[in-house]
This record gives sequence, structure tokens and C-alpha cells, in this order.
Amino acid sequence: MRCNTLKRLPLVESLKRIIHSLFKRNRLNLAFKCTLLLATCYLLPLFALSAAATPMSPQPHTLAYVLQAENLGKDREQAVVALKVCGRDWLVLDLAFSNDNLWRAEEITAIRQIHPGRKVLAYLSIGEAEDYRDYWQPQWNQRNADGKTAAPAWLGAENPDWRGNFCVNYWDPEWQAIILKQADKAIGIEDLYTNGDKVQPADHVKYVRGFLKPLQQAGKPLFVIEYGTSKKAQQHSQRSAAADGAVLLITDRLLQTIGTSYYNTK
Repeated sequence: MRCNTLKRLPLVESLKRIIHSLFKRNRLNLAFKCTLLLATCYLLPLFALSAAATPMSPQPHTLAYVLQAENLGKDREQAVVALKVCGRDWLVLDLAFSNDNLWRAEEITAIRQIHPGRKVLAYLSIGEAEDYRDYWQPQWNQRNADGKTAAPAWLGAENPDWRGNFCVNYWDPEWQAIILKQADKAIGIEDLYTNGDKVQPADHVKYVRGFLKPLQQAGKPLFVIEYGTSKKAQQHSQRSAAADGAVLLITDRLLQTIGTSYYNTK
């Protein structure tokens, strides 16, 4: 199913410029932390169900970013209830409730409809390829008779902290053709202001802001996800997000909880 009402190209081109520039500036860690938030009919028709009947807020006030929703309750029903009543304007969820157990259309509809204007987005990383996604090819895990891998040249080593996640040469046109064509309406970035409880260097923040500002001016919501646990780090994130007019989420690094969201306007 194709949704002709989604405007993709401007954001795709902006993302490409960000990625290419980050590579040239050797900003590898930052690029791996860039997160692409999707609400696309190509990938998730069930997430788009009833969208025309539900008014969408162009600028959400609050955000939740949960990739392991199975931890929100003792069973699937409790997890759905937790998402329904969390009060957030936009929810970012993984394609699947757990492993390859996809969300059901009626669950997404229930989560969306209880909160007027709520939008449910799906998550996809641009810094890593994941072997449980539908774009993954079985031969990428195989080796030839000479012991060499059959994986594409842009596919790197497995992330030791996240099984099934593989680093990619995100600047490679072949990878971009796979992943960036699915871009839609919003951009999120992790660890912009802090890296855990450590404040990011001022030149790092200034540099990234230069790429994010045009997206905001074009009306794209900006989500900043931070993982600081100290009061000092969290207050720094709040002040910085307020200055940027960003929607801030402070949550746990494993993305198992709803977290705390802050809406800021300049």
C-alpha cells in the first residue's frame, strides 16, 4: 500500500546531507546515534490505519520512545493499556511488540484513539542494519566456500551490545537506497546535549544544530532523546531543549519505560 499524501523527498535529502557531512567531519559516533522516526505506509500500513480520521498535531507537546514495550506490563494487554493512558502526544514504537510478534491493527488503533491528535510512529535505525527487519537478506549471514562473507561491502561487524545489529557504512549509496527512501515526517536524535551524565562539547552541539534548524524551519518536529540520570545532566538537557524549541524525552537507555517528556517553545 502506498500513501501518496506523505511528503518524503525534502527530509530524505536533508538526511543525506547530514549523513555525508558527518562522515566528512568524522562524526561517526553521532551518526550511529541518529534515529529515523517513521510513520510510513510502505513499512507499516497498520500504523497508518484511520490516520485520515484522526487529526494529527503538527507540533507534538510530549513524546514517548519505547522499543521494548513487552516490559511495560506482565502481558501484552497491560502493555497496551500503559501506552493508551500515558498521555503522550506522539509515541515511537518498534514495528514488533516483541521479537517478530508484530503489533495488531486494533492495538495501534486503540492506542491512538484514546488521546486526541496522537500519532504513533515506527522506529528504524539508519546507523545499524538489523537482521530481524524485512530488508535483511539471508545470504548476508552466509559465507562462501573460501570463507569470505557474502554480505554487502557496506555491512560491518555486529554490535557486541545488541545481538543482530550490525554497523553499516551509512554514507554508502546502496545502504541509503534501502533505508532513506522510507523517511517521512520527523527526525529524532539521541545524546545531543549530554552523553549519559556527561555534557556534550559546545562545538558538537552547535555543529549538529546547524543541520537540525532547517528541518525545524520546514515544520518538522524535532525530538531529542537523552539518557542522563543525574539532576545536573537532566536540567542541562531541559535548558538546552527549551532554547532549541525541541520536544525532549529523558528515558532509560534500554527504552523499556515511558520516560519523562518536556515540551518547549521558543
